[in-house]
Amino acid sequence: MRVINKNIYIKSGLMKNKVLLNTLMRLDNTVIITDNLVPNVYVENLRAIFHNKEIEVIKLSAGEDNKNLLAIEAIVANLLCCKLDRFSTIIALGGGVVGDLTGFAAAIYMRGINWIQIPTTLIAQVDSAYGGKTGCNYRGKKNVLGAFHFPKLVLVDPEYLKTLSNREYTAGLAEVVKYGMACDKDFFEWIETNKISIKNRDSLMLQKLVISCCEIKMRFVTLDPLDQKERMVLNFGHSFGHALEAATSFSHYLHGEAVAIGMLLAARLAVRIGMLERDILGRLQNLLEYFELPTECLLINVLCDYISCDKKNYGNILNLILPYALGKVKVVSEISIKSLEGLLQSYVE
Repeated sequence: MRVINKNIYIKSGLMKNKVLLNTLMRLDNTVIITDNLVPNVYVENLRAIFHNKEIEVIKLSAGEDNKNLLAIEAIVANLLCCKLDRFSTIIALGGGVVGDLTGFAAAIYMRGINWIQIPTTLIAQVDSAYGGKTGCNYRGKKNVLGAFHFPKLVLVDPEYLKTLSNREYTAGLAEVVKYGMACDKDFFEWIETNKISIKNRDSLMLQKLVISCCEIKMRFVTLDPLDQKERMVLNFGHSFGHALEAATSFSHYLHGEAVAIGMLLAARLAVRIGMLERDILGRLQNLLEYFELPTECLLINVLCDYISCDKKNYGNILNLILPYALGKVKVVSEISIKSLEGLLQSYVE
């Protein structure tokens, strides 16, 4: 078992570990929050850990288009009905949307209560379950409401990934590629070397994959827990990706699919302004295409309106995360909205 930062446990078959399960069993007045895509067997197995205790389950509608204030209000209403107090703990069992909503509800309920993450999707296990970012979308804008509220415990069982649909699994691989492209040249090359086993969901490969991504992410989170400096590099591909999600009303692309397109847009922009060698762009595109992620964007003309509202911006200054070498990116603040419009337009010409 790999233990990271004292509260993150990663191991295949982890949810059968008696020591950790005893930790959960001692919790009183607990609610499980999940969604309709999580297999019922996972929910019932988790409830069974608590033996004779009455554990309520709040089941949300899956999908980024349901990550809104209505969902937060529904969670809070249920927590009140279950009479949870300031010393209660809520458990998020699901993917990134479940984690974001549960963490935000935990941050604001009774001015903050403990919560536990049990991620079941690849995108959650390699990225969103760590780092304390919680929140929801509002008025067509991605994650503009939220709080930093770190989970008390994160339990990661890569065996859950075996039951994901091909589309959900593939979408998560975009975040995996992001860590290599933005943070770690050796990891990117490891992905290239092992891409067949990764695509086939080999058990040993999945565990190594999840551990590697978590270790990379927590290295940056430890340096910059509130995402104001060093940690910003982890947003590579996300300015364009979030804009693309919002432009399609959060209903066309999965998050990872939008990030894949966003990484390519950022890399093409970097090549266009002379920051990045074209062969590195080619390696990124080849890897994303091998994993059957989308690589073409048909909504270039509308992206600037959404990027101008990105949380990483300061006033009228755009902060774009652009690559300049394999495994290295930096924040670029010299590109105006008008210049970006021209650069993006040249992409489709």
